[in-house]
Amino acid sequence: MKKMKMRRMRSIQASCFPMVFLGRVFYLIGFGADPTGKQDSSDAFLQGLNDAFHAQNGLDLLPVVHDLGRLEIDLQSGDYKISKPFRFPPSGANVVGVLVKSNPGASSLSRMDNCYLDYISIVMEDPVQVHVTNGFFLGDANVVIKSVHCTVSGLNIVDNMFNGNPHNEILTVILDGEFWNIDQVVIDRNNVNGMSLKSTVGRLTVPGTGTKWVANFSLIFVFPNRIVNLHYSFYLKGGQTSAFTVHAVTSMSSNMVVVKSSVKVNGVVSIVVDL
Repeated sequence: MKKMKMRRMRSIQASCFPMVFLGRVFYLIGFGADPTGKQDSSDAFLQGLNDAFHAQNGLDLLPVVHDLGRLEIDLQSGDYKISKPFRFPPSGANVVGVLVKSNPGASSLSRMDNCYLDYISIVMEDPVQVHVTNGFFLGDANVVIKSVHCTVSGLNIVDNMFNGNPHNEILTVILDGEFWNIDQVVIDRNNVNGMSLKSTVGRLTVPGTGTKWVANFSLIFVFPNRIVNLHYSFYLKGGQTSAFTVHAVTSMSSNMVVVKSSVKVNGVVSIVVDL
């Protein structure tokens, strides 16, 4: 049996036709998807998804939830034109909608523009030059940034909409692992309903009477302890006309910013920071 499988594998690889599947990996180009983006690839995507979800391993996680055995649908590389909506069948469990795999020493060079993700996630492994924009993430769908070699660079997640169940408290962007090499990451201008918004840009206004104002960005920022740039303004309320109040930022660690004044005043501190 092993020899027959090896002969079949070689015959597929040697064929002039694009590969449809190899083991548990399905290649949508083999179903007719056009990686140049000139021709509509909707039917190829639908056919590939349908065939892939019928390649079950015979096990069930639940009576109506089939175990797909780590099946993968590989887009390889390219731009694809999609004009029809498509869904992953509900019988599949633990589905990852889009997986951007790690490419050590090189750029991922992936753009996901105007995508509709329904109850599924985008998972990025060490993303380098990846752009996600104008997407609609429904049903707690989100973005997972997965650490393989602890690197993320040139990542944009901007101008997307996220909608989910508020009882689940799902984050729009989740870190899976630790990252030590972080550069040129912008996660901003996204809007959310029923999920917890994460960002690399934070804006807070802290009012109060006293000599100390604390702005806590830990619930907003994606990365811990990563404040790089900070701008703040100090406004005295109630028509206070005393001598000029000395104030300064005294701490910006653990994604928290502390501003102190020389005397007790009724003031408002507005702070903008980014990572």
